[in-house]
Amino acid sequence: MTRAAPRPRRLIAAFGLALVLFIAFALHALWVVTHLDPSPGPVQAWMTPGYIMRTYDIPPEVMTQTLGLEPGSARGKTLEEIATERGIPLEALLASVQAVVPR
Repeated sequence: MTRAAPRPRRLIAAFGLALVLFIAFALHALWVVTHLDPSPGPVQAWMTPGYIMRTYDIPPEVMTQTLGLEPGSARGKTLEEIATERGIPLEALLASVQAVVPR
């Protein structure tokens, strides 16, 4: 016994649905790419020193001097955690880091 071939209408409907979905995703991707904000914005409490150095292209020496820490001692810690450990206000630490960020 052989299986019956699918009806052409079902194939055409499936192809049409796939085409509509493809066009919708393509338009969404195009919208996202054209509306991306190229500037990373201000420094925030959740950021880590490594993230800040990569995002704003800041040399490690400048970052460790700004944070007042030994190189590598703040690996994986957020600015909020660093401020708490150092016993300084978070706003003061954010301001000092923001001051070394190129504009």
